[in-house]
Amino acid sequence: GQVKGCTNQSCAQAINAGVDMLMAPADWKELIKNTIEQVKSGEISESRIDDAVTRILRVKLRARLFEKGLPSARAFVGDQEIVGSLEHRKVARQAVRESLVLLKNKNKILPLDPKLNVLVTGSGAHDIGRQSGGWSLTWQGTGNQNSDFPGATSIYDAIETTVTKAGGSSELSLTGNFNNAPDVAIVVFGETPYAEGQGDIFNLLYNWKYPQDLELLKRLKSQNIPAISVFLTGRPLWMNQEINNSDAFVVAWLPGSEGAGVSDVLFQKSGNVNYDFKGRLSFSWPNDASDALLNIGDKDYKPLFQYGYGLSYKDTDDLGDDLSETPFPGTTVPIPKDKLSIFKGRSVSPFMNFVGDTGNWKYFLNGDVGRSVGGLVSVVAIDKDIQEDSRQIIFHGGDSNYYFQASKPVDISKFLKTKGVLKFDLRIDERPNNEVNLLMGEGKMNFNDYLNLAEIKKWTTLSIKLKCFKERGADFSKLYMPLAMATFGSMKVSIANIEILAKPLKGSKSVDCN
Repeated sequence: GQVKGCTNQSCAQAINAGVDMLMAPADWKELIKNTIEQVKSGEISESRIDDAVTRILRVKLRARLFEKGLPSARAFVGDQEIVGSLEHRKVARQAVRESLVLLKNKNKILPLDPKLNVLVTGSGAHDIGRQSGGWSLTWQGTGNQNSDFPGATSIYDAIETTVTKAGGSSELSLTGNFNNAPDVAIVVFGETPYAEGQGDIFNLLYNWKYPQDLELLKRLKSQNIPAISVFLTGRPLWMNQEINNSDAFVVAWLPGSEGAGVSDVLFQKSGNVNYDFKGRLSFSWPNDASDALLNIGDKDYKPLFQYGYGLSYKDTDDLGDDLSETPFPGTTVPIPKDKLSIFKGRSVSPFMNFVGDTGNWKYFLNGDVGRSVGGLVSVVAIDKDIQEDSRQIIFHGGDSNYYFQASKPVDISKFLKTKGVLKFDLRIDERPNNEVNLLMGEGKMNFNDYLNLAEIKKWTTLSIKLKCFKERGADFSKLYMPLAMATFGSMKVSIANIEILAKPLKGSKSVDCN
């Protein structure tokens, strides 16, 4: 494993042994070549290569990978009946049961009588892909249907089986509307699947991205229908408003294929507890939406629920319905002296990325990618300088927009005094066939002169004076929307590196707003 002298062959062998630990799916050959050159030049020391390779080989030796032979030649290869076998599913179902965490159980509403008339609702009620999260059938865990998961059980399927067998009834309604007044509603919701950078967030406020879930809970509460929330997530988030509007709140994490593990615990069996809640928080639960760092032992350790918290059915819940519903301390976001970043490979806090059309004017883009509800605008991740550092926006025709919005207002009025600009990189992929407008707050300017005349399929750094938007009605003392692009037509553009700068950027192209 040593690279003494580091000939091309020995360097390549050593680096090849370790390259599978690096995330370079498309350019691994260039990575090896460049690394060999850097070792030869001394930029990377041979000892650093030796250390990395030694650790990787140690793991492989301990796992006996060199003794087991090729994976394709091992026992049970290709036997798909073993994958997802009944024995395996039993273990997975047990893991779901024992990982559920009960945060609230008002008046001991759980466990439920399965003989009730149960409304099963929420965006995650009948969605195995959402139960499974990212790195499942696809990288981001998106683009799948329930039929893509043979043998898997959605939470609704499991509930329906449980209550039907006991003589109760169930009704599935993702929107919360119902035909028969329910005795109780089980509301299943949570984050859409993500992996790696596309799941990065810059604050912990859940309903900023998914307001429809809180609206559903409030509507059920106004109808005096008890609501059991089942939250699907890979991380704790600030959920005070959702918890306040729930009679019980269960964190199901990502139960994957075994939705029956959830119904096992929610419902009684023969009038007794079927399975109790055993799960306890492996992360502290935030007390406000900026509580990203919650370390036990710190002087400021004041979570809503401490590490290790979790109710069981014998516990009495005294949480109440009056948790603070103010997600952030203060009223405005402090901003840096010279620039305010909006998008740098992904949205930068406090900004989040949305698309809108007549189907829904405020549809949050998880990972800054997705498609509007009405299908009139799509956003995909593309590469400009590094992997997925840019977004291509495809307007398909019709009233639609692409925009960023802050979770609370920012004050950039000081940038007006220094001749500040809105700066971004833009590439025109297909010219527009209708009027296109750029907006900052209430300020709106026509963008067609540039889009119709600029060179196509070439990245250009643009600067637009803030005063252009100020003159058109933008209030920079409390700005929520730093950039929006709106059109009634079709167009395809790519965008990257969106910032508000205190001073004009040298070398950028100034866009005339007169």
